[in-house]
Amino acid sequence: MAQKIREAAQTVSFGWIVNLSPPLSLRPSEKLERAITMSAENEATTPRRSVSCATCFDNLWFCYSPVHQMQQYYRLGGLDNCSDKWSALIDCLTLKTKRSSEMQEILETREKAKPHIWTLRTPEEASAHWKELFGDIDGME
Repeated sequence: MAQKIREAAQTVSFGWIVNLSPPLSLRPSEKLERAITMSAENEATTPRRSVSCATCFDNLWFCYSPVHQMQQYYRLGGLDNCSDKWSALIDCLTLKTKRSSEMQEILETREKAKPHIWTLRTPEEASAHWKELFGDIDGME
C-alpha cells in the first residue's frame, strides 16, 4: 500500500483538466507534450514516460464547444477549425502503436529539441543588457 502511495506521489501530470482558455500558441507536438504523464521507474533513474490520449481527446472535444468557438471568434475574428487538436490526437494515437522503447526515444528526442524559454547570460552580459535597455533611468535620479 505504501509503495502505491509513493508511486502516486511521484506521478507528475502535465496538462489541464478543465481550462476554458487553453494557450493559443502551442503547436500540436507541444499539446501532446502536455498530455504526457511521467512516472518514475523502480529499476532505473530515468523517468518512464507514458502517453495519455485522454487529454488530447478532451482538448478536441472542447475545441468544438460553443464556448471555445465564441472565444476564438471574439479574439481572432473567426472560428477555430480544430486542426491542431486533431493533429495532436492523431500524433498521440500513433505513438501508442509504437513499441515502448521506440516511444521513449521519440519522446526524449522531442523533449531535447524543445527550445529553452530563457536567454541565459553571464552577470556581465546581463549588466550590459540592463544598461542598454534602462541606462537612461539611472540619470534621472
